[in-house]
Amino acid sequence: MADPTKRRLGKRRHFDQTDDEAVTDLTSESVTEKDREGRIAAAKARRRLTKGSEKQLVWWVQPPPRRGRTVRPLKIDLTRYRDGALKPQRGRTFKGRPTLISSLQPAIVNLTSGKAEGSAKGIKTSLSYLFQFIDELEEIGVGPIAEAKDLDDTFSSILIKNMLKDRKIDDQSKFNIYGVLKRLCASAASLDGKEVHWPPNPWKQKSRDNDDGYDDRTIARLLSAAKLEAYAVQRRLKEGKDLLAVGRDPRASAGGGMEAWQINANRAWFVWEVLRCSLLSSAELKLKFPGATMLGAYKGPDHRPASAGESFYSHGIGAHYRWFLPVLEDLVPFLMIVAIRTGWNLQVILDLDPTDWWSPHPTRKDAVMIHSSKERAGGEIIKAFSFRDKSTFPFAIISYVINMTEPLRRHAREEARRLRTEISKNSENRDLVLRLAKLEDLERRVWLAMGRRDRDLAPVHGLHDHHHVIYSVASAIIDKHNVRNMKAELVQFATRDIRDTWVLFAYNVSGYNLIVAQLAAGHKRLGTILRYLNRRRVKRRTNEAMWELDRHLFAEIRVGRLDVRILRILVEKGGISEEEARNLLSGKTLTPTGAFCSDPHQPPPEKDPDHRTGAPCGTLECADCFRAYFFQDSLVPLAQQIIGLRSLRESMPLIDWFESDFPDDLEFHEMVMGRYPPKQVDAAFEQASLNNAPLLHFRPSRRQV
Repeated sequence: MADPTKRRLGKRRHFDQTDDEAVTDLTSESVTEKDREGRIAAAKARRRLTKGSEKQLVWWVQPPPRRGRTVRPLKIDLTRYRDGALKPQRGRTFKGRPTLISSLQPAIVNLTSGKAEGSAKGIKTSLSYLFQFIDELEEIGVGPIAEAKDLDDTFSSILIKNMLKDRKIDDQSKFNIYGVLKRLCASAASLDGKEVHWPPNPWKQKSRDNDDGYDDRTIARLLSAAKLEAYAVQRRLKEGKDLLAVGRDPRASAGGGMEAWQINANRAWFVWEVLRCSLLSSAELKLKFPGATMLGAYKGPDHRPASAGESFYSHGIGAHYRWFLPVLEDLVPFLMIVAIRTGWNLQVILDLDPTDWWSPHPTRKDAVMIHSSKERAGGEIIKAFSFRDKSTFPFAIISYVINMTEPLRRHAREEARRLRTEISKNSENRDLVLRLAKLEDLERRVWLAMGRRDRDLAPVHGLHDHHHVIYSVASAIIDKHNVRNMKAELVQFATRDIRDTWVLFAYNVSGYNLIVAQLAAGHKRLGTILRYLNRRRVKRRTNEAMWELDRHLFAEIRVGRLDVRILRILVEKGGISEEEARNLLSGKTLTPTGAFCSDPHQPPPEKDPDHRTGAPCGTLECADCFRAYFFQDSLVPLAQQIIGLRSLRESMPLIDWFESDFPDDLEFHEMVMGRYPPKQVDAAFEQASLNNAPLLHFRPSRRQV
């Protein structure tokens, strides 16, 4: 059955004329001299802020730049280890140890300087484990452990023995915690001019050789579920546009207009007027737009994300904003589609820069190269291929999200400009500098959403600060659409598993080409891609294919029939009827499009809806038909179709071409041709160009809606 979401997502680069007006109205003003002074003052204040002190337990570090751009400072706060954690935080409570944490602070400064946020999180997790372990040692009379110098080689032996017995955490966590503590104690000793010799890490990094990841059907179901949820978000935003087109000002009606506020279109019109001004809190809204309290009595859009309950943004101004702006939960299905289509890590997707994220493809006019930076690789640029006109491919999806979130970036720019003015007057205010850094970071983010205000900050949130939302919403989508793996278990969304599936897909479709798989994964070293391929799933698939080939080979010999075409079908699909085999071997079912049909008298209903029983297929729409097979004899007819479609692309108006099915047909034919050796393909094109056969159309191309 055809995918109901095909050609719907991301078709339009902008909302429509109304939204184009919004983007125009919500762009930042030209930078004035006063604003430039504010930027200079903010930069100086940030430099003072990130210098840090080796005697304090709260300081700021400057993470490495991303793609040549400064990112916001990171706050390091160790006061919890000085005062103690009496209430469980992530399952750990411990006593405060001011002397110990003060002696470790210079080493922590050394390990976090110029590092990303993940480094600081790993150190804090390990410190919590260490402090709790020291409490346990004191209870049994071991100690005292008061300073960093007490964390010597003898302590490491005691720590290892305890961690070996600890069953509350897995081996991967033990590997990480021990590694961080070993580096921390070595750094602390080095700063004091001493050395410690902790034993090598007793635990090995978790091997993923046994990870099953996603099979082909699971990843297809996951993609379909994400597209359905993304389409629901688009329908809500389109509903807002449609209401705006017919709405009017509810304040203009006579007598206060109680009835006028009850009309959805009028409330949508009013909210749009508010958005043209700015994103306002409830208090600001009441002050600038009298009568806006009426919104609290009415519901906003009916659509709810998969993870939301009935009370999720149901009433009030925030609920009505959702006719025109996304919330964090709305972004997750779009992110899932990009992850599946590119195979990128989560951090790479979240770090997309809306001002510089794609470039033209070097050889194909219908494609682009999408790029972002990989923090773990030192900011290296990672690239991915995408078609321009495919509505569910990354280029169209990201374009849609950028356009959808542009009002939020505009608001962040306005707030940042206001803060720069304040900083130019009060450059010693650290809180203002940190708030400005956050806003400047939001200006360069794609995945933005409307949210609740935090410390008078703009109600703009980035998905990169809310990883828990990504996984909770993805799990809700999986549960809602019952996406199960080959073991009939509900799958767990993980970008690393998606990345594994992407790498294996690239390896298989490229004819098991290691170089192509390495380029698709964006790996520098060939050894990295080999580790991906040296896993149980790859080995299992290879073994299963060999077993199937062996079984079908001897079965064909027993019936006195041995043909490589039938063997290929048996291995790929698991079986074929005797009648279908006879049809394919006879050669009489070769269609003008180059496909061999296994049963031309029983076409799938979606391919020929008007088919009459006993009659041959009336459409001959062989692309993606499960009864169509392409062999070496198909090359010349396929080449003729490709030549005709390319000629048609040059002669048709560009809009008509993109709105037709012809791009899909051309992509499918080129994909089939790509499975054969280049010499055979070149020979087929040479022969097809001599025949000058006309392009065959058995029914008009359907319009994409």
